[in-house]
Amino acid sequence: MKKRILSNITRGIFVLFIIWTVATVFIAYNNINNSFAGKVVSGYIMFIFFFIFYISFITILNIIKLNGWEIRKRLNRFFLTFIILLAVNILLTYLIKGQVNILNQISTPLGFSFGIAFWDILFKNKDSINN
Repeated sequence: MKKRILSNITRGIFVLFIIWTVATVFIAYNNINNSFAGKVVSGYIMFIFFFIFYISFITILNIIKLNGWEIRKRLNRFFLTFIILLAVNILLTYLIKGQVNILNQISTPLGFSFGIAFWDILFKNKDSINN
């Protein structure tokens, strides 16, 4: 049971993130201006910082537990998807706008490729990391 606690906490935080995001989007699009709505949105912003820190920490913690072959496989998937997504992003931006600033085009493919390569590591148990 203790081995699954971290995985269950991660799932709970993701559910909280989804619910809080929906509430914040509802507040923003309906232009609700009262003190409670302001506290909800500012609490959401603080939660996002905690959420990013927590996901980074859990991912690094679980990557350390992987064997060398699994790390190499995931890094290859990361770099391959990053290069493909970056090329598609630059090509589409050039076709639509006619000019491209490559530094502005890097962040989205970087995030997507990181998510594609390492998403399942967040929900792995201690025993199932290398399986």
